[in-house]
Amino acid sequence: MAKSRLSKKETFILVSYVLFFVLLGAAIYDVVVYLHTQEPGVTTQNFIFTVLVIHILAFYTALLGYVYTTQAGATEAGEHMLAVVSLGLNFVLFIARMTMELLVITYRPEAYLQFTDSGK
Repeated sequence: MAKSRLSKKETFILVSYVLFFVLLGAAIYDVVVYLHTQEPGVTTQNFIFTVLVIHILAFYTALLGYVYTTQAGATEAGEHMLAVVSLGLNFVLFIARMTMELLVITYRPEAYLQFTDSGK
């Protein structure tokens, strides 16, 4: 009979994979936009802080899934492998995102408010 509820380790691994695929889609979209238009207005750079926080959450949930899997004793070898792959994929995607952000930093419009400006 099938389980009706997911355990903590399965939930963390599932959440990390969902976040990974969402972030992978955003990264692919950004690469395609930068290759064709080189305009940051239609990319995720407008809310890059949020994207990086989601990267941290994805890596953290992958790490928790791995820890819970190893501590609870994986009943199947596939569970342990899913946790390790999730952890590795999220780490590699984070490094790839940081590399991409450093490569396209020249396209990012930066506007700094100076101390002498009143903001009006």
